[in-house]
Amino acid sequence: MGEEPVDGVFFAQVDSSGQLLRHRFLTDSMGDVLRNSETWGKVIFDSISNCYVATGATVFRPSSFLFKLNDTLGLEHVQEYADTVNLSNYRYTVTLAHPDGFYLHGRIQGPDTVSFGFVRRIDMYGEEIWERRFEHSLYNTTVMDVQQLNSGMAVALSVEQESPPGSPTQSGRSRITLLSPTGEVLNEWVSDLEPEEGYFRQVIPVDSSSFIIYGQRQVPGPIPNYTLLQPTLSRFDTAFQRAWSYSFGTPQRVDAFSTLMEFEKTADGHIVGCGRKVISSFVAHGWMYKFSYDGEEIWDRNFPVPFTDYFPAGGLLFGLGQLSSGNLVAGGIATDEDNKRYGWFVKMTNDGCLDTMFCSPVPTHEPEAVALLAKAYPNPATDHWVVEWGHAD
Repeated sequence: MGEEPVDGVFFAQVDSSGQLLRHRFLTDSMGDVLRNSETWGKVIFDSISNCYVATGATVFRPSSFLFKLNDTLGLEHVQEYADTVNLSNYRYTVTLAHPDGFYLHGRIQGPDTVSFGFVRRIDMYGEEIWERRFEHSLYNTTVMDVQQLNSGMAVALSVEQESPPGSPTQSGRSRITLLSPTGEVLNEWVSDLEPEEGYFRQVIPVDSSSFIIYGQRQVPGPIPNYTLLQPTLSRFDTAFQRAWSYSFGTPQRVDAFSTLMEFEKTADGHIVGCGRKVISSFVAHGWMYKFSYDGEEIWDRNFPVPFTDYFPAGGLLFGLGQLSSGNLVAGGIATDEDNKRYGWFVKMTNDGCLDTMFCSPVPTHEPEAVALLAKAYPNPATDHWVVEWGHAD
């Protein structure tokens, strides 16, 4: 008889040409299903301890875990955050803290089934230093991201879902919270319902006093109770003054929308994001989008998976880095037409090009077209004449 399949968390290292160097497969010691997600289980690298750090969760015995692996993927430490009678831990994400250690954030379900967001400061081994909760008596709250802004301040983004359970419409608020090194709230900003800056997802520090937020803006659909979402970027300072905000891409359905999932600052002083672009109801490509600190779009690329464009084939890029050469590498998942999932890496130039000969920036914001004009020459005509069509500049 064959062995039962085991669900676990898989780590892999590849070189700059995409060749596999080593891998590690972690399973639960008690035989439970162990997994993570592209939205909350991403891997970060801690240069202080020279380790990879990630989170995961079991399914039937709900607990969340912090994993630390060294630079050769040897497992160095596991910290479990077990459920209690009244608390269910899930959606844990880890980010770097200053001067060392980490932030855990996400949401926890309480005894009354209402979930509350949290930020937990932990040391290098996952032990709690302090915790800050974001609770509402009626609505679910999730802390979506936490990033260190400077040595005395971190920025936390959270979303409060104010739609009643089972409601066909989506409604809620976004919140920015500035936290001190000991977890006190220094300042806070709360949006209106259905904020024009979108429901917050990620924060990208710009300097010690400003940051860019990526969110999903709610757009009215063609019929009542039909919600569309559109990617949106906004820049704020620590006084919550908004420098600029713009939406891009096509508004799409809540159950099938394009989104960016990870951001990286590049050596040329810009920011690039990766994620998923929904091309049609049944096709999704990997997506890369580059922009400046001033909100100027630089290029917009999407990458089909190396299979077919037939359902359920599709792609998703949720990890991103820049090599010393300046080239970009994004990683994620590619699904083939038989619904098999594969690890997927895409390497490109800093211009987002796979083919450097036939590649130029592709903006989302197109300039207004100029009416086409026709010219006929020479005049008077000889034995032949030429018609030339003008074009938009």
